[in-house]
Amino acid sequence: LQELGGMFCNNWAIYSVRGSAFMNIADYDSLPFRRFISKSEMDRTMHMLEGLIKGIAIDDRINAAEIEEIQNWYQLNQHLLRKHPFNEIVRLLDDALVDGVFTEEEKADILWVCSNYSTGSVYYDLITSDIQKLHGILYGIIADNRIDLKEIQELNNWLSDNIHLESIYPYDEVCTLVHKVLKDGIISRDEKDLLTAFFSEF
Repeated sequence: LQELGGMFCNNWAIYSVRGSAFMNIADYDSLPFRRFISKSEMDRTMHMLEGLIKGIAIDDRINAAEIEEIQNWYQLNQHLLRKHPFNEIVRLLDDALVDGVFTEEEKADILWVCSNYSTGSVYYDLITSDIQKLHGILYGIIADNRIDLKEIQELNNWLSDNIHLESIYPYDEVCTLVHKVLKDGIISRDEKDLLTAFFSEF
């Protein structure tokens, strides 16, 4: 019985109350509304990945902790890794991880693929997609459990380029924290702890 139940769960998903037939999982996943859900998920994941890459590459270095975060992303999104453009991004990421240095060319290539896929998304407007990118940037910055002044300066540049997010959480809150740090050009221990605690929420 257990074996039969396993076969049932593996091969069949939905029973139609109008008919008397079961629907195969493969058929279910090919339904039009499943394609919409998949595209929506891919858009959201792409925005987060773009932000994550910007956050990790913001200091032009990749350390062991950041590599681990990228590998975690691989694991969480392995169902998308064979789909375009994720398969192309994975190839570029693997090449960048070899020497532990994110060159400007490598970063530009990866972000070009991300931004060109994300542009014109029918599922997310500009505000939503950019907030998702901000979440990814914050997560990427703390991926190596350290925050330095260059990362905060680059984050401030990104915030300045995306002022259309003003009043949208957590844009204003991040601006306040960043401006406080940059006011004296020094990141104190308390400020690092505060930034880490806040950024880790995303």
